[in-house]
Amino acid sequence: MRSRRISMVRLDVWLVEHGFFSSRQTAKRAIRAGTVLLNGKAAKPSSRVKPSDSVVVSEKALDRPSGYWKLKQIDEFLGESSFVKPRARVLDIGSSAGGFVQYLYEHGVCVVGVEVSPEFIAHLRALTSSMDHVRIVQADAFKIDPAELGGQGQFDAILIDVTTSPEGTMTLIKKYLGLLRNPGTMVVAFKTKPAPDVTAILVHRLEALNLSCRPITLSESRHEVHIVAFRT
Repeated sequence: MRSRRISMVRLDVWLVEHGFFSSRQTAKRAIRAGTVLLNGKAAKPSSRVKPSDSVVVSEKALDRPSGYWKLKQIDEFLGESSFVKPRARVLDIGSSAGGFVQYLYEHGVCVVGVEVSPEFIAHLRALTSSMDHVRIVQADAFKIDPAELGGQGQFDAILIDVTTSPEGTMTLIKKYLGLLRNPGTMVVAFKTKPAPDVTAILVHRLEALNLSCRPITLSESRHEVHIVAFRT
């Protein structure tokens, strides 16, 4: 934990100015996640601090990719039914900046990550170079044979967060569903503006695949619909 005396300023601004985070957005996420304490208590990004106040930042909170915080919210939402457990096996489709991978690794999960972007691949390989039980595969999730990633029913959970249409996401769900064990969990991000009727349609389509669903609302996900689907 790191602590400093501070001058009168917004908490999120101070965190960026003093090098704890690279942007106010990441600072806000950390504050809202409860990993930044003002005088020993959780605060708001807009909280004003006085010279006599103290800010403490957990080392684990420092500049994680946005996916890290998304998965943390999902993990907390699921509670005891969460798939985030030591030695669990998870397939991450669309690893991008590695937020999901990093969160899973820190919790002892074995991860296979799939990413097509050369830029993200370079970052992911640097990020995971010293991580045991993490395998990064550069491939187009729409084209690769699922058998190259694992066997039938091999994964405890499959995460799908790919920039594509909702129909494209459904294609990926159907393609990789066979790799999910029974029971198992699938977490899906549909790239569409959240609305009750849209969510209901997506849930209905997943239920047609014999999956039971729990929609989840994540902070700062204004253009995504997240659904946790269970295979039982």
